Amino acid sequence: MIRILQADDVASFRSLRLLALQESPNAFGSTYNKEAGKSLDAVTERIRPREDGSIVCGFFSDANELIGIIGFARDDGPKERHKAFIWGMYVHPEHRRQRIGFQLINHVIQYAKCLPDMRQIKLTVTSSNKAAANLYTQLGFIPYGIEKDSLASGDGFLDECFMALRLC
Repeated sequence: MIRILQADDVASFRSLRLLALQESPNAFGSTYNKEAGKSLDAVTERIRPREDGSIVCGFFSDANELIGIIGFARDDGPKERHKAFIWGMYVHPEHRRQRIGFQLINHVIQYAKCLPDMRQIKLTVTSSNKAAANLYTQLGFIPYGIEKDSLASGDGFLDECFMALRLC
């Protein structure tokens, strides 16, 4: 089941987000230490649905365990409200290869299509994350640029691929 996360999901979200940052540190712009230092109030504020349509969704197992997350944030500038971006997409390692990532992204795409004036969804993916890039391509996202040395990691620097999906 996929649904928009609410304040009472904060502990589950935080736990899965911290696992993501430990298990796949090169896939995210943030770090485990930065996120672990945030208060529960700050995390609750981050997942709170916004009036502009920005949301965080979760995929729940049959046992009601949060096993996948995805953030969707609408740009807030008056000339950019037709765009949004996906952030923090992650599926627990024990539940991969079950099309959960596909379902999460597709859910957000369908949600975005219902928002007034929404025309484009953007995301970034590290160039080393071939599985995620393939998934995004499969769902219609098209690369439009590469930022060299975008993220610093313990192993050096990572390039990020910028991708977009036109909704109309």
